[in-house]
Amino acid sequence: VGTPEVSGNTYNWLTPAGLSCVNCANATYTPGPDVKPGELVTLVLEEKAGGCTIERKFEIQFGGSFGIESDSTIVCEGEPVTLEATAGGTLYNWAGPGISNQTQQLLVIQPSNSANYSVTVTFAGGCTGTGSVFVGVRPASKIQLPTLTTCEGNPVSVLGQITDVPGMYTLSLQKVTG
Repeated sequence: VGTPEVSGNTYNWLTPAGLSCVNCANATYTPGPDVKPGELVTLVLEEKAGGCTIERKFEIQFGGSFGIESDSTIVCEGEPVTLEATAGGTLYNWAGPGISNQTQQLLVIQPSNSANYSVTVTFAGGCTGTGSVFVGVRPASKIQLPTLTTCEGNPVSVLGQITDVPGMYTLSLQKVTG
């Protein structure tokens, strides 16, 4: 990071932590352990020449948290789930049961069993990040009721409803656990 050195000019980095040289026009910056991934770091170089002072600011963001944005989740069998990877990638490579050749940032799945899903995100410049998420699936319960037969004009109770109209009747119930 820095600017070309000019003879007679003086240089002073105003944010010296992590710099290889605090009085040089060019310095190498190494972030400390307190710098979090994705955090924006601003380095300021003060250059003095004659009676003039120039401040140059360098903003650096590195080591971002790349991969999957979705949290682990539990769904009922048959429910769709949308998984989301970090935005801004040039290529998304999803992996998991039932997935083939999925290259979009968003992935909609309808899992039949609990499983881990992962994504590798490639960004411009070749940086990659990976992430994974667990999707739990609760099995759906199905109850088969006996067939009812009646004659026209002789209504019967079907799922709590009195009717003599032929047809298929369905009642959806939800377990206490969801």
